[in-house]
Amino acid sequence: MSNTDEIALQSPSNDLATSGLINPNEAGLMAPPPIHILSALLTMSLDQLWSGPLPEFIQKIPADWTARTYWEGSLILLIALLMFAVAWGIQHFLAKDDNKQAIVKALVLAIIVATPEYTTSGIIGTIFMAWSGLSQVRLNNIPFMQK
Repeated sequence: MSNTDEIALQSPSNDLATSGLINPNEAGLMAPPPIHILSALLTMSLDQLWSGPLPEFIQKIPADWTARTYWEGSLILLIALLMFAVAWGIQHFLAKDDNKQAIVKALVLAIIVATPEYTTSGIIGTIFMAWSGLSQVRLNNIPFMQK
């Protein structure tokens, strides 16, 4: 047995699509999403705070306009920093992105979460979660999609 045969047998996966020998689209797989599914789920869940609890909390603060603006700005910053830290960890350690890619993706997700509108992350999060789920499906194994 040659060295290449031993390496092929010792590899954790002999699947041609995951070994990089063929194009994933030719194997019937979708390309993986740029954002990890946990990052998309976290984006949607943190941004859900803007649809109910946070505006109600800010309105109940018995203060003048400047104090409410201070509280709202502080909450936006806190949520954005939380999203950045957790999304960077997910992208860097779970999705195996290099540090620069993880920082850029975490920064974009933090900006999305920091906007006080739920529709932004709801649409983007749904797209990435669906993409992540569909990328795991082998299209050749679905009877109605076979050639």
